[in-house]
Amino acid sequence: MFFALKILQNIFTEFKVYVFVDTPSSKQKQIIFLHLFQSNQVNTAMPVVELNPSYYQARRAAKAAEHYLNYHYGSPFKLFSIRDIKSATLEELPEGRGKYNMTFAVDDAISNKTAGICTAEIVFNRTEEEKTPEVHCTCDDLLKVNTSEAENSFFHQVMQSTKLVEGEYIPDSFGFIAPEMKPWWQLGILASSFVMLKESNESTLYNMAQILSVKQQKSEENSLLVDYDVLLHDFISQEMIQWHIQASWSPTTGVKVTKCTLQPKKHSTTPATVDSR
Repeated sequence: MFFALKILQNIFTEFKVYVFVDTPSSKQKQIIFLHLFQSNQVNTAMPVVELNPSYYQARRAAKAAEHYLNYHYGSPFKLFSIRDIKSATLEELPEGRGKYNMTFAVDDAISNKTAGICTAEIVFNRTEEEKTPEVHCTCDDLLKVNTSEAENSFFHQVMQSTKLVEGEYIPDSFGFIAPEMKPWWQLGILASSFVMLKESNESTLYNMAQILSVKQQKSEENSLLVDYDVLLHDFISQEMIQWHIQASWSPTTGVKVTKCTLQPKKHSTTPATVDSR
């Protein structure tokens, strides 16, 4: 008579059935081993690796999330900076993609106040045709950083002025930024965040190093229209890369990059242009 049945499944998608039989003649237990293979089922789960939050892979993925937050939620008076990565994992996905899941603390870099805790999913596409990383981010207190009064005051002041703003080399060689140009510097970071996110991969770590020139343009819309020439610094390669960026901004619509052009190196004659509209 059968008195026990146990099924064990191993990682090679096969299982074994052990049947214990008590024979009436000898009263001794005999084991009948049946070895059966599982069919029509494949284990497709990919391994998830926990990362050291201070490890370079976690920091580079978090930087892409920072660019995403600044472009979508920042303003000339609100810039987000990731202060502390709490946890990070990496999952290898099919078709050469890597998915990072992260939790991190965010500060407002202008006021130095805590902006909240965020969770993010960042997917890098490791293909010959580089694509913008896919970022999904949720933050608990991010929108509580209220700078609407300063934003509206700045916006109306600039829109009512008859003089178009121009500037160059921000900051200067001594690291100085004139107080009246700080909102334009910070707006330049927001616009550059669009490019830095687009260009990010697992081997980059971008920051905006300098505004070479900023020129406000006449706009038919109820928004500021600005042309920037900026230098972006990739910390990994130590390259300084120049981009021309056209962007609009208003307190209600946020920043919108309408065109960005990679400026040619000295040996190149044809710039690459990306129109984001």
